[in-house]
Amino acid sequence: MYLLFLCYNILIFDKKIIMKVLIDIRNEAKVPFIMEFFGSQSYIKVQPISDEGEKLFKDLKEAMSEVKLHKQGKIKLKTAEQLLNEL
Repeated sequence: MYLLFLCYNILIFDKKIIMKVLIDIRNEAKVPFIMEFFGSQSYIKVQPISDEGEKLFKDLKEAMSEVKLHKQGKIKLKTAEQLLNEL
């Protein structure tokens, strides 16, 4: 699996809008083509994500999922005090 982070800028009425997209490329043979295609666009900045970045992204995604479940009342999260006591 190969994760690619894309960022492109659009100028609308002198306001800079930045959209960031994370692409999960599952076919490793297609990576060079996709990197070349997006990299050749002057308005797109292509930045591969390191293994550490990929792990961080997955951890954040899992944490957000747990927060969502907590808000729905489906799970109970630890308090800050409980987390500090674990240290």
